Amino acid sequence: MIRFFCKGAAVGSCVELDKESLNHARALRVREGEEVELLDGCGTVWKGTFGKEGVRISSVREKDRQTPEIILCVGITQGGSFDDVVRQAVQMGVSEVCPLITQRVAINFENKRLNNKMERWGKIAEEGCKQSGLAWLPKIKRPTRFAEAVSAYGRDRNIVASLYGAITPWKELKLGGVHRIVLWIGPEGDFSKDEYEALLAKGAEFVGLGDAVLRVETACVAVLASLRAILS
Repeated sequence: MIRFFCKGAAVGSCVELDKESLNHARALRVREGEEVELLDGCGTVWKGTFGKEGVRISSVREKDRQTPEIILCVGITQGGSFDDVVRQAVQMGVSEVCPLITQRVAINFENKRLNNKMERWGKIAEEGCKQSGLAWLPKIKRPTRFAEAVSAYGRDRNIVASLYGAITPWKELKLGGVHRIVLWIGPEGDFSKDEYEALLAKGAEFVGLGDAVLRVETACVAVLASLRAILS
């Protein structure tokens, strides 16, 4: 199923696609009369047929947001690897990605450069929704200092991927009735001792990912997959 984003539509109407979507359709060789879907990122999905004038809408449905909501707080990585973090996290169904500035993150974005990155991450999130058929577009937050994130999410159910300390087996996590889960993954070099203690003070549970030390983007997929397995 080929998908595009739109701001709204009514059954029977014809939605004109923007230039970027039309170029995407040409690249995918979408044919006239082929069924496609339109998403607004807020739970609405329209089905219609592709044509020269746009997409003729035939039906509409609403999708509830998945529960529990999953928020990924992860240390910003160097280079373009955070693009992969966003891309994979969106495909795994997170509702929010919070890039963390921690004690071991030595990245200082200039405003223009950060705005460019935010725009890129937003487009990656949209592409992930279209690829995966997700009706809700995840929120990609601006880079947030660790202490601010701990304060913001401190009352939620917090789960930390940890290399050290007492580890709770995944199968022993009790998540019934939980509405929001915040997953914490450290940057390259991991969280500092003080940061681990700050999470512990908020009642966070620590889980492991085996003996191997994983790259940040790999750890994100492993944690999200493990969580999905026990929620299913």
